[in-house]
Amino acid sequence: MTLVGTAMIGARERWSDTGIVLEEGATYVLEASGEWVDGWIRCGAEGYDRWYLRPVRGLRRVRDANWFALIATIDRREDLRAPAPLGKPWTAPATGTLVCYANDAPFMYRNNKGAIALRVSRP
Repeated sequence: MTLVGTAMIGARERWSDTGIVLEEGATYVLEASGEWVDGWIRCGAEGYDRWYLRPVRGLRRVRDANWFALIATIDRREDLRAPAPLGKPWTAPATGTLVCYANDAPFMYRNNKGAIALRVSRP
């Protein structure tokens, strides 16, 4: 694999601009390591689910993704945001800068801590 770039995705950042430019139609592999904390809940980039949070899951920025799942988009485009396809080949849906964030309620980023190291490669 050929390294395209790396970035740190902070848990408190509503948008983490990676500086990594992707090309529409090109295939990439995203890998993440590290840990972030939502209040007191520790998790990796796959995020987490808790039964007692199910009634408020509609408050997440991406409703169908886990709390704190690493979300990827291009140039902050809301129509392209989706859980980052970690460890699997992924075709960029548009050309632009990869922007990521932890999937949380928009008003709850103040209690977040930690960072995820993101590595983007071409197979």
